[in-house]
Amino acid sequence: MISAKSQTPPPNTTVQGLVFESVFRSDYLFWLITEYVRPLLLTMFGVSGDVQEQIPARPRQLSSDFVDSLNSISLREDGIYHDRDTLAVLPQHEFKPGQISVPTLVVHAVDDGLQPYSHAENTATKVPDAEFLSYEQGGHLLLLQLDELHEEVATFHERHFGDAYKRARYESTLASMTTTAHKILYWLTASLCVPQGRTFRPTPRLLPENPRETVRGVPLARSRRKFGQDREGETSPNVPFDRRMGLGLVGQGCSPVRNFSDSL
Repeated sequence: MISAKSQTPPPNTTVQGLVFESVFRSDYLFWLITEYVRPLLLTMFGVSGDVQEQIPARPRQLSSDFVDSLNSISLREDGIYHDRDTLAVLPQHEFKPGQISVPTLVVHAVDDGLQPYSHAENTATKVPDAEFLSYEQGGHLLLLQLDELHEEVATFHERHFGDAYKRARYESTLASMTTTAHKILYWLTASLCVPQGRTFRPTPRLLPENPRETVRGVPLARSRRKFGQDREGETSPNVPFDRRMGLGLVGQGCSPVRNFSDSL
């Protein structure tokens, strides 16, 4: 958790109230600030002038890109005011950090000018076995410790979730590959083996008009699948079912499609 509220915050300061009621409600005013007085905007985001003077080149570029990405601010207006109103009051009988049971890393800077440091202390105290990473400087965006913070988070993640994460990634990749293979097989079957004079068109599962109708002794209710419909949604009773399915051999009346687009 990075700079997250975990208890009812103090009332907004005069500057914060002014920002909420004017800057965040005007695309033009917000753009003017980002274009001509960007240090002021970073100060409003909890990064002091002292920290801004110490920011290395790469984090400085990242902060600049971040500020640019906020235009147009009106696109974020609903989220900004929703968060402000939702997090204005956090009743302790409803918001219970003590019920968090997963490994938790709390990161905060003492000089954060946007979210009080007390939120981090409250979270680290109430979440069982939480690890607390505290910095004296860095501001709300922790721009002085980005590289170090990345290493700390990676180490924490590997220590608590390394094996599970690798297993989940393996299972996700395997499932994705299986799904892709099924799709390729599905379209290859449809495009390379379509009954003569017919156009392949995937359709929902077809139920037989006569549940007792069979093909080669197999009830159609069990054997029909997606390939059994014509363009009009009807199944031709005069065409063998294996040909209607597009699964018969070429020599048995199923002609290959030269152009894949012909089958769509």
